[in-house]
Amino acid sequence: MQINQLLRITDDLNEGFQGALTHSVLINNKDEKVISAYYPIRILDREFGIVFTLKTETILRTIIKNAITIVFLTLILVSSIIF
Repeated sequence: MQINQLLRITDDLNEGFQGALTHSVLINNKDEKVISAYYPIRILDREFGIVFTLKTETILRTIIKNAITIVFLTLILVSSIIF
């Protein structure tokens, strides 16, 4: 596994910065687009960084699914008010 822009994430965490980043990860010789969100934390006087990463397609699929659901429910609500 190879993570592009890993150095940027670790540098930001070492400096105490939080952020989000779109980059790619090489898994089984396949390049996957991902979005990572990272945040520095302190536990018992020790510095840590938490990184959450998801595939871009997973996030987009969820957004589209929720948008379609909202549109469908809105149409049902409007049609029930009109009729």
